[in-house]
Amino acid sequence: AENSIQSTLSNNFRKQDDQHDEPSLSSLFESNNSNNIEKTLTDFRNTWKQELSQKQSALHNETSVSIEVKAKYWFERGINLEKAGKHYDAVACYRKATQLIPDIEFKYYNVEQEPELQINVNSAIEENNNRKLSSHLSNDNEDLRLKFQELNLDKEGNFYICEPDTYSDQTHISHLPIELIHYICRWIVTNELDYRSLEQLSAVCRGFYVICRDADIWKRGCIKVWGRSRLESVLAKEYCGSWRRMFIERTRVNYNGAYISRTTYIRQGENSFQDIDYKPCYLVEYYRYLRFFPDGTILMLNTPDNPYQSLPKLKWKNASPPVLVGNYRLSGTSISAVLKRMQRSGESASSRYKRSHLKNFQTSEQEFHILLEIKNVKGRRNFQLFWKGYSAIYRRNNKQEAVTTFDLSLNKFPPLIFSRVKSYTLNAQKPI
Repeated sequence: AENSIQSTLSNNFRKQDDQHDEPSLSSLFESNNSNNIEKTLTDFRNTWKQELSQKQSALHNETSVSIEVKAKYWFERGINLEKAGKHYDAVACYRKATQLIPDIEFKYYNVEQEPELQINVNSAIEENNNRKLSSHLSNDNEDLRLKFQELNLDKEGNFYICEPDTYSDQTHISHLPIELIHYICRWIVTNELDYRSLEQLSAVCRGFYVICRDADIWKRGCIKVWGRSRLESVLAKEYCGSWRRMFIERTRVNYNGAYISRTTYIRQGENSFQDIDYKPCYLVEYYRYLRFFPDGTILMLNTPDNPYQSLPKLKWKNASPPVLVGNYRLSGTSISAVLKRMQRSGESASSRYKRSHLKNFQTSEQEFHILLEIKNVKGRRNFQLFWKGYSAIYRRNNKQEAVTTFDLSLNKFPPLIFSRVKSYTLNAQKPI
């Protein structure tokens, strides 16, 4: 009986232990399954993201390639239309190409001309030029023209102005002889000494800088302004042998514009017969214009008209009245000028063609003598003209009758200020 009881109890305990073990194993299996599922999901997400990124990059590449192909198509079509003479249609094709790729022209020609080799050659040339330029600019005492001239030498030691970036069937300006380009620069300056345009041309590239600094072009201008007498001695003594420096720094008048002054004063009017106590006052305003030409001609105009109306009258030497025409002479910082005005009176319609009545004609002449001084103002060379003397001589029938000397007060004769006029240098009549 005791043995049966013990066996029964042991069996019961074993059943209870088995019941306690079963839940722990099931929970273990459940936790392992959940971990595997999360890992699988994570791997799936990563793979899915990689596939999406690859598809997007491939789509982007296909889109960019298709856009580049379309832009190249429209650009080539524009080239063919331009060669055929259909410029309007060519512009439309170029516009479509640039809307797709703004820099299609550079990409097209770089692809056509072996891009990798072209980039390597250009980088090597640029690096070599930069090295030369940095070594040259370290010495400030050397002439910049000689530095640029050395940089623009080919392998054979010949000077070249510039090189075309792209191939063209038309003749590039760099293919012209140096002598012809030098002559073109003389036409740019013209006989009116428009050296400002020459300086603007020199800022284009190193080659034009060298051409525009040619001593012969600047020497011609100096001789035209000051003559040949003792220029060589002054050049070597004061301007270190530079004709350009002499023309810029030596005192002279400016030719590409006019000197203008405005004078205002108050003039009292007559009393009204209705109101004796009323005394009107009038503000009078007028302008004085002076223009100088390199050959010694001077034009003067006194008028109440504003500069927009008056400056076109001074464009040519053979100006008509009321413009006064004369000659001037430059001596150091002083300008002496003589202007004349002729008047003829006593002529009538009935006696115009009769010799017997020629003796009745009377001629009157006004001769104006002017003395001015040139001054620089705030770094602007030859910017103002100050009055130093002004007189008028009146003659009738070649006999002197009256001489008037004007009081040169600042109120009546303010200094004349230079103003550049673009229309004066638009036309070229002769080279310098």
